[in-house]
Amino acid sequence: MPKFFKQTIRLQFLFVMLFLFFVAVIGVTTLLIVESEVRGNYINERERLTKEARIIENIEENYNNMVLRSRGYLSFESESELQKSREAYKELSASIEQFKQLDINAKEQQLIYQLEEYIDEYYNELLPQAVEYVNQGNEDALQDLASSSNGTASVNQLLNDTQQLVDENESALHQSNEAFLDDNYILNIYVIAFVVFMFILLTMVTRKMYRDIAYPLQELSATTERLADGAHLNLPNYNRVDEIGTLSVSFSEMAETIQERESELQAHNEELQAQQDELTEQQERLEDSYNEIKTLNTAISEAAIVAISDPQGKITFVNDKFCEITQYSENELIGSPHTLLQSRSLGQTIYDNMIERLRLGQIWKGEVQNQSKDGSKYWVDTTIVPYLDENGDVEKYISIQFDITLIKNAETDLKQMLEESNRTKARLQDYNEMNHALSITLDKGELMNTIVTQLTGILQFEKGLIIELHEYEYASIGVSEQDAERLVNHLDNSVMLRIKETGQSHVIKRSALPDEQGYLDDSLISYDLYAPVFNPEEDIIGVFVCTRIGSDYADDELKELEGILNQVSLALDKILLYEETENNRQLNQNIIDNVNEGIQFVDEEGRIVQYNEKLCEYLYIDMKDAHIDHSFEGWSSILITRVRNDAELVRFFKEAIFTESGTGTMHRYEVEQPFKRIMEVYAETIYSNEYKLGTLFVHRDITEQYEVDQMKSELVSTVSHELRTPLASVLGYTELMLKRDLTPERRNRYISTIHKEANRLTNLINDFLDLQRMESGSQSYEFQQTDVIAIAHEVIEGFQVNHPHHEFELQSRLSHAWIAADREKLVQVYTNIIGNAVKFSPDGGKVIVSISNNQDHVVVHIADEGLGIPDNELTKLFRKFQRIDNSDRRKIGGTGLGLAICKEIIEAHNGKITIRSELGEGSVFTFMLPLGGQEDTGNDTITPVDSNLPFIMVVEDDESLATLLQDELQDAGFYVRSYSSGEAAFKRLEHYTPDAFVIDLMLGEGMNGWDIVEQLKNRDDTKSIPIFISTALDERQRGETLGVEHYLTKPYPPNKLATVILQTLLTNEKQGQILIADKSEL
Repeated sequence: MPKFFKQTIRLQFLFVMLFLFFVAVIGVTTLLIVESEVRGNYINERERLTKEARIIENIEENYNNMVLRSRGYLSFESESELQKSREAYKELSASIEQFKQLDINAKEQQLIYQLEEYIDEYYNELLPQAVEYVNQGNEDALQDLASSSNGTASVNQLLNDTQQLVDENESALHQSNEAFLDDNYILNIYVIAFVVFMFILLTMVTRKMYRDIAYPLQELSATTERLADGAHLNLPNYNRVDEIGTLSVSFSEMAETIQERESELQAHNEELQAQQDELTEQQERLEDSYNEIKTLNTAISEAAIVAISDPQGKITFVNDKFCEITQYSENELIGSPHTLLQSRSLGQTIYDNMIERLRLGQIWKGEVQNQSKDGSKYWVDTTIVPYLDENGDVEKYISIQFDITLIKNAETDLKQMLEESNRTKARLQDYNEMNHALSITLDKGELMNTIVTQLTGILQFEKGLIIELHEYEYASIGVSEQDAERLVNHLDNSVMLRIKETGQSHVIKRSALPDEQGYLDDSLISYDLYAPVFNPEEDIIGVFVCTRIGSDYADDELKELEGILNQVSLALDKILLYEETENNRQLNQNIIDNVNEGIQFVDEEGRIVQYNEKLCEYLYIDMKDAHIDHSFEGWSSILITRVRNDAELVRFFKEAIFTESGTGTMHRYEVEQPFKRIMEVYAETIYSNEYKLGTLFVHRDITEQYEVDQMKSELVSTVSHELRTPLASVLGYTELMLKRDLTPERRNRYISTIHKEANRLTNLINDFLDLQRMESGSQSYEFQQTDVIAIAHEVIEGFQVNHPHHEFELQSRLSHAWIAADREKLVQVYTNIIGNAVKFSPDGGKVIVSISNNQDHVVVHIADEGLGIPDNELTKLFRKFQRIDNSDRRKIGGTGLGLAICKEIIEAHNGKITIRSELGEGSVFTFMLPLGGQEDTGNDTITPVDSNLPFIMVVEDDESLATLLQDELQDAGFYVRSYSSGEAAFKRLEHYTPDAFVIDLMLGEGMNGWDIVEQLKNRDDTKSIPIFISTALDERQRGETLGVEHYLTKPYPPNKLATVILQTLLTNEKQGQILIADKSEL
């Protein structure tokens, strides 16, 4: 700011206003100039483009007019049309000239040049030539001219060019508008920025004015106030030349003058103050005397109850209020001791404390209950002040009291109301807890316990119980179980009869029992309350019994109890209804759980609402598992992992649940995991009052039906093949014998073939007839003493003749070869099993028949080295018409009846037949028949070691695994002994030599498995015995050094070890083999 303007505040303010004005004028002027320039440029550009658009429009219009008139002339030979065409050409030329004079760009110049060139060619060359042809009437030449000049295409091209000019003009006009709007937007931003700038500038100027003017004035004002209060100040020096600087200098000089005069006055005041202090001391003494007299007068005149006593406690003065409240006259009170008014309800202690404090000269305060002349009690708030003389002795006592009888009575009433409120609150809480239990509890026992407990707090009884008469359940409190049972068992006494007849509560008054009397000597009265509980049909469904000692039940309590028991009735009725509903639900669940079909009910969203156990069994899903999601996505995702063609099944479920077309439909699917089942599911939509509740699915296991159908198909196929083949041979050879002259040798050969095929047919038909008789129970058996070895020899000899490529061997360990059996049926069993062994050993090999016995059974093993049987086919092998589903085996043929017939024959002899097989290694059929015709009791007795059965020694320290191996090997026809250590096994070897060892490598203390194997290989009597190693370790290298020939690899079922042992003993005999089995799979 220039120095000139700093001289006065007015000039400073003027400078600021002028500065702001000039800044505003410059900013506004600049904005107006920019806005005017933008608007002018926009208007000029818009006018140019508008003019250009008009000219282009004239060009297009004149061009169209020229072409149209020219074509009109050529079509109609009208001179007026030709004349108008020339006029249009002139106007078109003029418009083109106008357009060329405009400020146009290069592209527009090129387009207008092409337009002008084409128009000149059209009007000056083509049109005159066409006119000449018209005048000559030469239409062909005219047509040739039109074709060669390509006039129509040129006209269209010219129109397109013109339209392009129009489009570019419109585009330019639009861009001009957009640019104008953008400029306006930027200009508005400048305006806003200018306004913000002006606001900031005005704020800065205002702040400066406040700092330079207002703040110094405010500081001077505050300094003036402090100066007026007498403070000693050093005024600030502003070093300014304006009015504020002048004012501060003047004010500083004035303050110095005032402070000098103040010092003089202060010295004079000190002298006056000394005089004043002396006068004040005299005045205070006078005021003390006056206050003492005033206090005494106030105590006497204003206190409600005032009395003065001498040191002995005798009354010397009372006021009227004292006489009024005590109902004694003044004469009666004067000279009387204060003990005249004492009430002994507070006890003597409070009076002793009062006397002790007063003797010590201390003031005593307290609330005292006194007794008036008529014996009524009143309360006073008492203050007793002892007055002492110069020697410190009590001169008199002044008692000032206030009547607080109303306050104490109000306190008593409030206390009683509070106690009643607490009791009401506790009762309401008991009611709330009981109502809560009545509302939500569905457990009868819990409800009855809650009722008894809460009623204890409401009725304040010592003991009680509530009994439900439907099932005689009860809950009690304070009652022993023996007493409660006695009451329940004697409910039909007179009291119960009375409440049943009257329908009302009944109270019995009696003397308290000794256990109720307790430690009190005085006799007490007990009150027994019997209250009925009614259901909505007014039938008694329960009874409440309680005993209160020493006080009777009020009518209000009985009415209150009646209301509570009505609520209890509703709650019990609700629970009984719930229990009935739950029982019905459980009954329905038990019914559907025992239905031999899977039941599944889902709601409209596909969520499982109800199911039965059969569904879980069929689909191998545990619906009770908390991790199972019962939504449609959850259970369907689990189901599709177990079925084949899951997409079709899911589509069926979706249609049945989410559409109306799926109801009443049926779908068949196949469960693959973990066992194969053929299932059929039926869907039915369930409605209630035309509202869809959900969809019911019924899953039915049709595996047996499906297998029967398959069996029928197999039967038709098998019978068709097996009957047609021999019949074809018989018919073929018979026809040859009838139609041809044959040599005797050929005729005999044909007859032999016919006879063989006839026997084949006879055997086939006999098989069908035998099976039919066995199933119907009409098959007869002729049991007689039969030599099983002789039968085996006979059958083997028959096969040796016809099957020279197979090696047949009979091994016998029998000590008892005779059994009670049907010889022909036993021959049929041998023939069928050995025949299968031969058929399924197409490459030849050994067929071994091993016969042994224990004390109860003959055990026959028939082993081959054939194709073997897959594990999944073993369980089906003894079914009728069952043939292994494999192309190699299908070529072998057969009806599938042989093994089924063998099973029927063996079971008719009270025996058992089993099979063990390994694919590619061969099979072992085992059947057991009782000795001497004894029936199989299912509890085989292990024979001594000298049994004729193969003896297997198991060395295994795991008791569970050892038991599993022993049971499996015994079922396979072996005699088995197990030992937990190598030492125990070698001790046993001193007496008996086994046929094979099964040894665990990982034993406990002592020898391990390899130690046992090495010692067995080093002994002459055991080195040739096969050893089967049970291990979870892969020690192939060490096993190879000891002669391990074969490893059983994961996974294999528990009977695999028995199968390998059977095949080893029957086919390889004792060659000292060592085979390793992983015990983790056993």
